[in-house]
Amino acid sequence: MPRLVLIAALLTLLAACGGPAALQPPAEPIANTALDLVLDAPSSAGFEVETNAAEDLRLRWPGDDESPAASLAFAVGEDEISLNLVEYVKGQEADLDSRPGGDFLGQLELGSHIGPAFITRGRFTGDDGNELEETKIFASHPDPETDRVLTITYVYPPSPGSTQARREQALSALGLVQIPGAEPTEESGG
Repeated sequence: MPRLVLIAALLTLLAACGGPAALQPPAEPIANTALDLVLDAPSSAGFEVETNAAEDLRLRWPGDDESPAASLAFAVGEDEISLNLVEYVKGQEADLDSRPGGDFLGQLELGSHIGPAFITRGRFTGDDGNELEETKIFASHPDPETDRVLTITYVYPPSPGSTQARREQALSALGLVQIPGAEPTEESGG
């Protein structure tokens, strides 16, 4: 009889936890060899993998109460003699200001697990005539053998009060980038 009570209690607990789907193992990291990047499981930061082919690595924010769905893209530049992230920020300012309705809203310098980085934000009018906001992160590629820029570009429709949430989402994406040879961190879901 005690065995039946234990089985009933386990079945009740399983049903309360959402059934078998709640017991799935954590998602695996994803790799993009063309970009020489490995990301800790994007689902651990709330993202879905939209595309991972050749030099096209995109994550999708599925949307929530604070911020509608949007895409985030990773890009890696060519190897440089001396990487200067400030020049990338200046280039981003000029690029945003040259777009229709463009307005560069500022930048912040960051310290990250892969080294110094900058985050920028601006607004512009998209091809369809709707206002868009763009948050961009410039960082050194995590491979210490190269001097390449890692760029994370997050474009989304602006919504009232979503600036902080979008910044946090972009920073979460940066936090997914693994350093070669390092083990995934507990915080990033690995």
